[in-house]
Amino acid sequence: MIATLITRDVSVGAASAAGVGVSVSVVGLAPREREVLAHIAAGCTYVQTARLMGLSRHTVDAYVRRIRVKL
Repeated sequence: MIATLITRDVSVGAASAAGVGVSVSVVGLAPREREVLAHIAAGCTYVQTARLMGLSRHTVDAYVRRIRVKL
């Protein structure tokens, strides 16, 4: 799963790009990609991430594919 891939790039903190208690410091990702990554790193499923961000699960899946390519 992607959470395993990004563990080294995610630090837990009070402030968060997505407001979920996880701070993502990955250079080269777009703001929405960082937001998706923060939700996934916090343990959200793709469906949960989609609901929280007002997206479809397919859109979240597309973001995750782009994140994997960039990492």
